[in-house]
Amino acid sequence: MKYTLLVFLSLLALQSSAQYPQLHYGGNRQKIIEAVTEANRILANPSFYQAIDTMTSIANTTFTAKQISAELKAMKVIEVVRWVPKKARLGLHSKANASTLTNIGINYDNLNRSRNSIVNTIIHEAVHATDWFNHHPQFLYTHNGQKEEVPSVSAPNRIGDLGEVFAAKQ
Repeated sequence: MKYTLLVFLSLLALQSSAQYPQLHYGGNRQKIIEAVTEANRILANPSFYQAIDTMTSIANTTFTAKQISAELKAMKVIEVVRWVPKKARLGLHSKANASTLTNIGINYDNLNRSRNSIVNTIIHEAVHATDWFNHHPQFLYTHNGQKEEVPSVSAPNRIGDLGEVFAAKQ
């Protein structure tokens, strides 16, 4: 009886979050575990998508914020894995990379920052993964190169920043 109830509750939880993307991380880095847990909480929050929907004038795309929000919300599973950038040999350390259709690679050498900053990066890369998954081999809502945007104007940067704001509210 106890086992049946647990299975039922697990299925109910899966069903209720099935309309939102789920990030999976199988590693043991505590900072990433905490950031992925927080990013999943944000990605399952309807208010997060409502906030994205209200964004205006996103650079480097013909997509509206509402279209990007809908595509992100429709994603099923995004794996968070370790990523070692090729530039690491040169001493350059990027934070992350959306390297395949449903993988986000996190650079373990760049974790000396707050959980909220890592949440920003994970959600930023989830936007890239969504773009790549839906529009491969093109990126149709990305940023212009790898330079910092101040202020943020592209979908990955603005949505990542929004994720960091939501993380700070907790």
